[in-house]
Amino acid sequence: MIIVTVIVGMMALVIERTISGVTETERSLRAIRNTVDRGQRALSSLRDAVATSRKLFQHDAVGDAYLAKLAFGTSPLLPARVSRSSTRRTRSVPTSPARR
Repeated sequence: MIIVTVIVGMMALVIERTISGVTETERSLRAIRNTVDRGQRALSSLRDAVATSRKLFQHDAVGDAYLAKLAFGTSPLLPARVSRSSTRRTRSVPTSPARR
């Protein structure tokens, strides 16, 4: 009779630990899903903002059409574009003094 009581007690302990472990796992999975959903919403918002700004500030027909729809008056939105050739850095090579 004592052996049966010990076995039933151990089984109850194992079942209780299993249930509490499953509950904790469900709570963790719910938190992970919530974090993933928030991250996906933020990423989608960021992707939309980048795509819109890329379309807005490209110097092509789409970008010009977007800027034309906005009423900015005469003030420039961006400074004048600088060509790539004028922004390249050139290395200056020191000249050696003339040899005698």
